[in-house]
This record gives sequence, C-alpha cells and structure tokens, in this order.
Amino acid sequence: MKKIFVIGSVVFALLLCACKQTENYENELHTQKPEITEKVIAGNPPHDVEKYLYEPVARYTTNIISDENEDIITLYTSAQRDMRGDMMWDDTQDWVLQVKTGNEIRELYKQRLHGSVYFNVSDYYNDGADEKVITLFITTNASNEIREYRYNGENFVEKVVYTSDEAANEGIGRHYTSIPMYE
Repeated sequence: MKKIFVIGSVVFALLLCACKQTENYENELHTQKPEITEKVIAGNPPHDVEKYLYEPVARYTTNIISDENEDIITLYTSAQRDMRGDMMWDDTQDWVLQVKTGNEIRELYKQRLHGSVYFNVSDYYNDGADEKVITLFITTNASNEIREYRYNGENFVEKVVYTSDEAANEGIGRHYTSIPMYE
C-alpha cells in the first residue's frame, strides 16, 4: 500500500510539473513578438519579365525615389491569360515586384508560391517629413506575411513586418479570405 502511495505521489507530481510547463509555454507563445528583420536590396539583377511573358497584375506610378521623376511600380505573375483575357492560375506561380526608375529596374521581390501577392503605396508622415512606403501583402494557404520597402537614398530596404510563421510555426489552414482574386 505504501508503494502505491509513493508511486501515485510521484505520478501526481510529474503531471503537475508538466501542466505548469505547458502553461508557461502557452503564455510565452502568446507574448512573443515577431522578429522584425531588415535587409538592403542592392544590385539584384531584375528578372526578365518580358522574356518569360510575365503578366502585369498591378501597376502604380509615383515618385518613390524622391528624385522628381516618376517611377513605375509593377507587380507581375507568371500566370498567363487565356484568349478571353481571363487569368489561368496554376497551383503555384512566380510573383515579381519591380520599380522602374528612368532606365533602371530594381527588383524588390521575386518568389514562387501557392497564393497571391498584393501591394499598396502610402505616405508615412513623421517629424514633418513624408516618406513613401511600398507595403507588400503575401497570402498563401499556409501563411500570411507583410513586408515594407523604403528607399534610403541609395537602395531599397526590405523589412518583414509580420509573418504568421511566428504565431503558428507549422503554418495555418486558410478557410476563407475576402481578398479578391486578380481578374
């Protein structure tokens, strides 16, 4: 009887420790902030979107580099259009985001993925100055990511602002999104 009591006490103590560790892990998981990473994008040779017949899905013209010249920001995909002009989406496609300034093309993003990519351009106002920022939204069936691109006077700097991989290290399973598909 004494052995059963000792074994029962040990098992109870182990279960109590395991529960406390799980609680600590869950608290730690919910209080972790995503690691924000930055990298300078310099001198990357641009992907030849014309040679590979990439389709432009979004284009915006603005002065992103602050040199008084208009720059063209274009998002391309490797998916093609059919005879009626409808997109023929594959399971995965390449996505390329480029900025054309004068005769120079700067490639900010190139990735093959199962999902969609969207961008917007905004003015960020700080200390009386404004700065144009390109924000890229990357959505797949297994993750979400937000990246920002800012021009620092010489190069674009990419900053990963959010990634769902930080919150769900084994991915996510998307059930629904209200983000529209490209037409």
